[in-house]
Order: sequence, then C-alpha cells, then structure tokens
Amino acid sequence: MPSYPLHHGIPLVFLGLSLAWYEYRLAHTVPEPYMDEPFHVPQARLLCETGSLLPYDPKLTTPPGLYLVSTALLLPLRLLFQAWTDVSWTCGTTALRVTNAILGLLLYLALVRHMGVHSAVDSSPARTGTGGRPSSPLGGRVWVALAITSFPTLYFFHGLYYTDTGSALCVLTAYTLAHQGKTISSAILAAFAILFRQTNVVWILLIALEALYTSLPTSSHPHLVKEAHLDQTANRTSPSQMLHGTGILIRTILFNPSSIFPLLPYAAVIGAFGAFLIWNQGIVLGDKMNHVAGIHLPQLLYFSVFLTLATAPASLRPSSLTRHTRWILQAPLQYLLACLAVLAAIHHSTLAHPFLLSDNRHSTFYLWRWFLSRPVIRYSLTPLYVFCIWHCTRSLAARANYLWCLGYLTCTAIILIPSPLIELRYFTIPYVLARVQLGFKRPGLLALLVELALWFTVNLGTIHLFLERPFTWPGHEEAQRFMW
Repeated sequence: MPSYPLHHGIPLVFLGLSLAWYEYRLAHTVPEPYMDEPFHVPQARLLCETGSLLPYDPKLTTPPGLYLVSTALLLPLRLLFQAWTDVSWTCGTTALRVTNAILGLLLYLALVRHMGVHSAVDSSPARTGTGGRPSSPLGGRVWVALAITSFPTLYFFHGLYYTDTGSALCVLTAYTLAHQGKTISSAILAAFAILFRQTNVVWILLIALEALYTSLPTSSHPHLVKEAHLDQTANRTSPSQMLHGTGILIRTILFNPSSIFPLLPYAAVIGAFGAFLIWNQGIVLGDKMNHVAGIHLPQLLYFSVFLTLATAPASLRPSSLTRHTRWILQAPLQYLLACLAVLAAIHHSTLAHPFLLSDNRHSTFYLWRWFLSRPVIRYSLTPLYVFCIWHCTRSLAARANYLWCLGYLTCTAIILIPSPLIELRYFTIPYVLARVQLGFKRPGLLALLVELALWFTVNLGTIHLFLERPFTWPGHEEAQRFMW
C-alpha cells in the first residue's frame, strides 16, 4: 500500500474542520429545515425511523437516493445508542445535514482518486499516442480536489440537506470506474446516481463513452486523443472535426465490434430508466406542474459565462483575449455566424420561470432583475457569450480526448436546454467534470492558491449572509434567507 507524505492530508483536515464549523453554525442559527429541506427532511426521517418510504411526499420531485444513504450512515449510530437513550435525534435535521457533509468529504476523496487514476492511465504512451504526459503530482491533486469541493455553489449545499453533493459524488465515481474499465460497477453506481437526481441519466452517455474509449485497442487511441500542441487542439470541437472524429470512431468500432460489449451494462440502466419514464409519464416524480420542460437555449450561454468564471484561475490567462481577437481577425465569418446564433437564441428562447421572478432568496433572482430582464443588456452580452464559449471549448479540447469533448458538450446541452429555470445548482456537475479535466498544471501553484482563497472568501460571505442577514416578506413572520 503506498504511503503519502503527512502534509497531503492537510486539505482533508481543513475541509473537515470547515464543514464541522459550518454544521455547528447551522445547528445553532437555522436548526429547522429551510427552503427545500422541509420536503427532504420529513421523508428521510420517515425512512430513518420506520424503515419505510411510504407514504412518499407528492411534492418531492426526486427519488430517495439521498434518504437511503443517510439512513445507512445513521443506522450504526441508532444501534449504538438505542439500548439506553432516546435516539430520535439521530434522524433529526442536524444529523441528516451531517450525513451530507460526510458525502462532501467523500467527494473530496473521490476527486483525488479520479485525478490519480486519470493521470496514471493517460500518462502512458500507448494511451496517448504522443509519448505520454506526466501524471499530476499527488500534492497538486489534493489541493485541486479541495478547490473543487469548496466551489461556492457546491460547498454551500454540503451543509444543508440537498441532493447536490451525493449526486456529484455518484456521477464522478461512476465515471472513474468507467475510466478503469470496471463497467459493471460503474453502471451500478450510475444507476444509483439517478436515485439522487433523474437527470443524471444523461451523464451515463459520457460515462459510457469513457468506457468505450477505454475498451478500444490502444492503436486507435491516437486518432481520438489530443495532439501535443495546444493550437492543434483548438479546433477539436468544431463541427468539421466532430464529424471527422465521429467517422474515425465508427470505423474503429466496425473493425473492433467487441469494443461495444462494455456499453451493455449502461444500456441496461438506460432501458430500465426508459421503463420508468413510461410508467411515471415523465421524468419528474411530483409537483409536475411547476417542472415542465421547455426549449431554453440561453441556458448554454449562461453556463458558458459561469464555467469561464469558475475555471478562470485554472484556465484564463491575459493571452486568452489576445488569442480570441486573433481568431476573430482570422475567421470573421465564423465569428459573425456565432454572434448571429447567440442573438437568435436570446431572441427566440429566453425564458423566465415564475420561481425566478418571485423568489428573492436566490442569487439568480437578482441576476435576472438587474441584468437579464433588460433587453439592451441581454443582447449586448453577445460578444461575452461568444468569447466564453470559445474559451471553454478551447480549454477543454486542449486537455481532453475527442470522445470526452463530444460527450460532455452533448450531455450538458441535453440537461440544461430543457430547463426553464435558471438555477446555478444545475451547473454543478458540468463544472466538476470540466474542472477535473483541467487538473493541475505546473507552474499553476499561484493560480491554485488564488482559486482556493477566492472560493473560501465567497463561501464565508454567502454563509454569513445566509446565517446573519435574514429578512422577512410582507405578511409573513418567518425569516427568509439568501442562498445560491
């Protein structure tokens, strides 16, 4: 068993102490369930105390994956104390929130593991076809994992009883197992990810493509992975390169039909989910009237800005704007067409969900009210959107193979476009998957320190607003609190 320097455990200890402090403050300031927790907590408590999920709250839109995990984590505690004391507290709000914080720690460990497996496999010359690239040092991986786990829109929900943390953990671990060629275990965990959030079924496409890539003969990999020079990969996500890569992929599978066998477990999961859709008459379990799908193309525009800002310390450089300007001058027609496409998306499919317009407890309420609701601002953001899309696709194509780029862009679009509600939480898993691809590149220590400092500053600010700056609505006595 490998041994690691003691200081590599510092990020985990730091994360654990910060989450313990967060839970302590929540328990004393907001002891009662808040926002979505009044739906999740009673259902989880019912399972924890009685072992039954019935009756299932018709207002719940997601399956019981979070409740099953919490009950399993709390069961040893109940068995330990039930002989001599009341154990109802082990199924209370604070105990349930703590199980989510535990999932946050497990997510950190899963990120360290994923980046280790990913860099170890991808550093082999046979895998890359380019002589290999050095694997990321453990010291870098642990701090990148801390940065990702501490990302504000993810860290905030480690402390509350929401599905975000467990959902990200299951998807990431399923992807890691696929990267290792453990397709059956990966498919089982991917199925469990659906129990946290139904839309995670879409990420099975990306996970299955990773399993397919792993199963392909190593001689075919050079056609699918990135080239050594960054500029040569900048066009990997262009339509012509996508078509070219798809043609290579189809030919490779035709000459190696056994390579599709690893996809069968994922096909079984998707087939079972299809049966659920027919039985449930839709993807949402409850409250279907408020969760009707639409065509919301600007979601991709919002996400491109979100991802650019979220990965800025790791990928954005002063030269990025210079290169973007050079691209505009070299391909003015492409830039014009991109701007026209963005303008068309804004004009024809901008949506404002009633929740967005009425709930001033969320940051997106203010983004819409102050900026996006104004047509002049909406359209004037077109150059920013084009830059962010260009930057994100270029940065990811420089680090990921063709299949990953294809799967990631497809899955992100399928998940975001049908959602009429602008919700930053929906961007969490796409962010996590993108950030682990960017990894840790030397000399990137200063950028990583900036990233960590920025995230923890934002976290302290948002937690302070949530805990210490409650407000009330006219005609309502209960305190309202700001959150992402």
